[in-house]
Amino acid sequence: TVLLQSERPAWGAEVVDVALENWKDGLGLVSVPVGGTWHMEGRKVTGPALKLLADCSTRVLERNHLVVEDLRVFIAHQANYRMLESLVEHLGVNPSQHWSNVREKGNQGAAGALAAFAEGVERHGSDLLDGDPILVTVVGAGFTSGSVLLRWIRSVVLLRPTNRRSPAALRCAVQTCASCIGFAAKVRDGTLAAARGDVFSPQG
Repeated sequence: TVLLQSERPAWGAEVVDVALENWKDGLGLVSVPVGGTWHMEGRKVTGPALKLLADCSTRVLERNHLVVEDLRVFIAHQANYRMLESLVEHLGVNPSQHWSNVREKGNQGAAGALAAFAEGVERHGSDLLDGDPILVTVVGAGFTSGSVLLRWIRSVVLLRPTNRRSPAALRCAVQTCASCIGFAAKVRDGTLAAARGDVFSPQG
């Protein structure tokens, strides 16, 4: 399986840009005490989390001279559907752009956006066009939020997916996650400029 490669693949996605946000004052709202269990103050978390998701999404779009209407796909943290409804309404995302699975799968934690992306590629991958912009935005404890702007690559005609779960779709989503982690590390290390244009393709 190829995670990152310098040459353009037959299909997959290219990392265009990444934006990161944080809100240190929310540190105590989500915690796992030593010897205890995971705890979150839900009512206090929702507002700041929504703001981080919106700010991070807007920042990466503005930096690349895009608006929400330019996106082919928008995928956000799959915490709960009410939170997603508030976010897409605030940003102006229309239903045809929004990929989500939280109503069927529930809160999947950090895996939510990844799973929604994999399912979306499986169901709609044959409809994506070369160059289509995709925005994935997530939030986690700390609080930390990140948005990755992807550009879909399709230089070959894809067959429409069957009802069987597609391993290639899952690999594509997993590789998106791996690429984003690498991007975040490069941002932290100050090597962001060299990282742009990383591409990945489901193979093997």
